[in-house]
Amino acid sequence: MKVFVTGCMLAIMFFSGTALAEVYEDYGTNILSMNYDYEQYKPEGVAPLPLSNHYDYDWAKYLAYKNLSQIVFNSAWSPDGEWIAVSAGVNPGGIFKVPVNGGDPVYLNNTCIEYGDYVLPNGLSILYGFSNDGSELYFSGVVLDEAQGTDVVIEDGDDSFSSSINYPVRSIKAIDMESGEISTFIEHAMDGYYSKDGNYFVYRIASDDPFEYRTIKIENLNTKDVVTITNAYCFQFTPDSKHVIYWDDEQEALWKISVNGGDPVKIPIEVEDSGKMYNFDIHPDGQWIVYQGGAGPRSKTTNSGNFSTDNISKLYACNMISGESLALFPIKPNTRMSHPRFSPDGTKLSFTWRDLEADETAIEIHVVDIALENMNKDIDNQLAVEQDSPSAFALNAPFPNPFNPTTTISFTLAEPGFAELAVFNSSGQKIRTLAANTFSAGSHAVVWDGRDDNGGALSSGVYFSRLTTGNTTLARRMTLLK
Repeated sequence: MKVFVTGCMLAIMFFSGTALAEVYEDYGTNILSMNYDYEQYKPEGVAPLPLSNHYDYDWAKYLAYKNLSQIVFNSAWSPDGEWIAVSAGVNPGGIFKVPVNGGDPVYLNNTCIEYGDYVLPNGLSILYGFSNDGSELYFSGVVLDEAQGTDVVIEDGDDSFSSSINYPVRSIKAIDMESGEISTFIEHAMDGYYSKDGNYFVYRIASDDPFEYRTIKIENLNTKDVVTITNAYCFQFTPDSKHVIYWDDEQEALWKISVNGGDPVKIPIEVEDSGKMYNFDIHPDGQWIVYQGGAGPRSKTTNSGNFSTDNISKLYACNMISGESLALFPIKPNTRMSHPRFSPDGTKLSFTWRDLEADETAIEIHVVDIALENMNKDIDNQLAVEQDSPSAFALNAPFPNPFNPTTTISFTLAEPGFAELAVFNSSGQKIRTLAANTFSAGSHAVVWDGRDDNGGALSSGVYFSRLTTGNTTLARRMTLLK
């Protein structure tokens, strides 16, 4: 087994300075608002007490259905885009799949743990995602193993018992989508994802140690080689399965590293609000990333009269080529939007929605249609506003655009100095350096002939010109049509 440990850092800063306009005016459709009748699943007889040693799985199913309308944590899209899996409730917890276009939720299983003659709660299960063929769904769970230090304490009562679990083995579990059977996939692991080509698996080391908790491993499932990355808070594979993009919580920056190791490359984006990225997802086109950012504190006076605060959050879309961010939705006081996930075809976005003022526990799963053309136009307008200022640092829109076979890229520098003008493809790869020289202050223009650095003619598609000077970067989108 080969192990690669990354540590090199590149310093890149992005120039940004305008307020963000929202792309959507509403918050999509709550797919859990269907009026399904959970009472139809209620068994005959008297319900057992919570944590009863006479635990009944039929009652667990009923209670999970009941909790589904009130307590939901996060969701995951099926590979065919027809279902969204949701995790609901904590005691008992349940995993369901919900039709994207409406219909009753389908119960898969509860997430309780059998321990001798007892059934213990697993706690809140976090869904990670599906296997590429859709046959399994992965989620957070625990394994009770006394040989590994787990200590289970049970105190029996007349009709019920109390329990405490110390040092459980945190694990990634899998649920079979046909049978509902649950198995342990990887022990001492959390947050697991397959690459789209199925050749790699990335996961976080499950540990109480703060340093190890920020350590992730990218495993080549064919060669068993492993790439180890430290300080990774959240992470995802790129759609082409060649890289992992991760948020470094210590550096407060987004990085990209090859699945085969090597030095990471910093992605020059400006993270809004709190400067932190709590979780994110990558659009199938590889250009856009949607992330959850902090939007400031909310205040509340509790029943006891005490004053407390809690962070509210907002969703942003960022173009990883240009570095520009857009606020997806207008901020609504005392709301939390989190766990964004693109549909497999990239036409929809799901996320969790919580109204902190109305209900502390009720969480909804919202789905909204994604229109990339509108987001691209907003990015272009935002760049135009920034570059129309009299600062004299500007990268103008290529002309003509679209073009075939040549286009002119003009830019303006406020003062003399070194500048680089390069062309990137939609995957973020630099394909042509048009200029890398010391320029005088003022306006300059370079003609691009639609070829790469090797002189090869490029195919039709979307490309980006990027101007970098000092600590600032600007980018423009252009389309080559043949």
